[in-house]
Amino acid sequence: MSVQRSVSDCVDARKSVRKFIPDKPVPEQVVRDLLSKASRAPSGGNTQPWHVYVVSGKVRQEISALVDQEFQNGNFGEPPEFHIYPKPEQQPAFMERRRKLGYEMYSLMGIERDDKFSRLNAMKENFNFFGAPVGLFVTVDRVCDKNGWGHVGMFLQTFCLLAVEAGMATCLQEAWENYHGLVGKKLNIPNSEMLVCGLSLGYEDTTAKVNGLRSERVPVHEFASFQGFSSNL
Repeated sequence: MSVQRSVSDCVDARKSVRKFIPDKPVPEQVVRDLLSKASRAPSGGNTQPWHVYVVSGKVRQEISALVDQEFQNGNFGEPPEFHIYPKPEQQPAFMERRRKLGYEMYSLMGIERDDKFSRLNAMKENFNFFGAPVGLFVTVDRVCDKNGWGHVGMFLQTFCLLAVEAGMATCLQEAWENYHGLVGKKLNIPNSEMLVCGLSLGYEDTTAKVNGLRSERVPVHEFASFQGFSSNL
């Protein structure tokens, strides 16, 4: 009998997996069930502004091959439709966290800081879905404002937690924004939608050192304030 995992356990276990078992498939019905459950995620006014394009098999391979060809042609991305990160001077703390995470990740992969070739190849694995058999592309209606993007974020988190509960792993990939036009053309995504991110879905390769990465979180007192409580904590 399988043991039901608690929400807290799934939240704690969720992580960005950067190496999957490529020959362990995820059936279409399993993905459909995850999406059906994830659709219970909250959204303002029940607008549900998310759209999902799921790829596997030949189509998944074709998308990866298209990006690989772009790399070979020296085209390392398209003009972005949004800024994935703010400028370093706008919020130095964000940059510090990114640098720390990058250092830890590349260290686990055995890649030196000045090894630009290996770093580029590691980054390129994003577009092979890190070996995952299934990729998802999530979009939002362009008419949505910032709150609509937040609703899509809640949907994504819900999906990732459900994947953990089902014994699978994920990696959310904003890197696909670098090829939003290529993805949109290949999957016939209407212009009324904007790509938010890609998502790799599959089973974690537990032998890969990079999957041992556990990113830090700032303590509660650094991001939350409490008022009106009687305790003296």
